[in-house]
Amino acid sequence: MEKWVDIKEGIKSIPPQKIKYIELVAEITNLRVFKGLTQAQLAEILEVKQPHIGRFEGLGAVAKTDFVIKALDTLGYELVIQPKKNKEG
Repeated sequence: MEKWVDIKEGIKSIPPQKIKYIELVAEITNLRVFKGLTQAQLAEILEVKQPHIGRFEGLGAVAKTDFVIKALDTLGYELVIQPKKNKEG
């Protein structure tokens, strides 16, 4: 089975920023599942409706930054901004 790192290197039709967003959404979805929460439970905590979570996780809607921050906080994580790593190191 191929690893995501190898697969994304071969994807040229999706801009790098979009791939980063897909990875972010996948990570938040994985955190929700790891915490044992359903979409409905997370929606209730975030005070949104379950379809909102479904659209976010299915990449049917681009989330606002405050939603991402609140979701991460609810799941026990935070958004960290750091300098980009250069390809050499």
